[in-house]
Amino acid sequence: MRHRGFTLIELLVVVAIIALLISILLPALNDAKRQARDVICKSNMGQVARGMLLYAQDWQDCLPGSTGDYYGSGAGRVYLDWLGLGLTGDLRRAPSQGTIFRYLNDERVYTCPSHRLVTESNDPSTWLYEHNTSYTGPVVLTGAPIPMLKRMRYTLTPGGKSYIPTLDQAVENMMPMILAEEDANWYLTKSKDSAWCNWDQITDRHKKAGGVAFVDGHAEQRKFASFPIPTNAWHMLYEMTDGRFISPWHYGGSIKFGWIRTAKTDR
Repeated sequence: MRHRGFTLIELLVVVAIIALLISILLPALNDAKRQARDVICKSNMGQVARGMLLYAQDWQDCLPGSTGDYYGSGAGRVYLDWLGLGLTGDLRRAPSQGTIFRYLNDERVYTCPSHRLVTESNDPSTWLYEHNTSYTGPVVLTGAPIPMLKRMRYTLTPGGKSYIPTLDQAVENMMPMILAEEDANWYLTKSKDSAWCNWDQITDRHKKAGGVAFVDGHAEQRKFASFPIPTNAWHMLYEMTDGRFISPWHYGGSIKFGWIRTAKTDR
């Protein structure tokens, strides 16, 4: 008995149905992948934050250091930077030479899986190391005693780049942040510092939200202001338990380990 094959019309119908199914399922699959990357990033941030807190447990409740922090001199200099670069500028040191790495022992947790490689450096030799981390720690917290941190305040509609809000303007508040996921177009993408300061912006890669981690070790993706310019370190204030309000904008070179103990009120 002779079997009839598919006609051209039937084949075209089958192809059309398959194409339709793909067009329906592909966005859902992409969205599922994005959600999975978001979950991984949040988990990674939480692990790095808990690494900082484990460090603090061993050092009288004080958080680790940042870019310019060290003690000793010459060959005996010891860097306190949690990311590991210190003042060396050697990108290969990050993050395995950081002071919190022994609590984590996994370089993968320092990066967001959605962090795309954006070559910003003019030196090709650094391109392999530009994204050794997606996260950064506020520079004012270098060596800060955790019990002194009460909460953060920030504005919903920040002003210019160098705008530090007054207390009545900084009405929104959240638990003190110890880690931020920095935008891929800003300075930390080259892993040349571990200090969130000046114009550094929190990313919005997670469906217009950016990752932040807090003093209790948990992380979340939170939406911040994007108009007239994105929220950055100028637009926030740390409230201390002794009543002081300190902005995290300060440049890393002017902040030394334990600085927050004697810092003056910014607002």
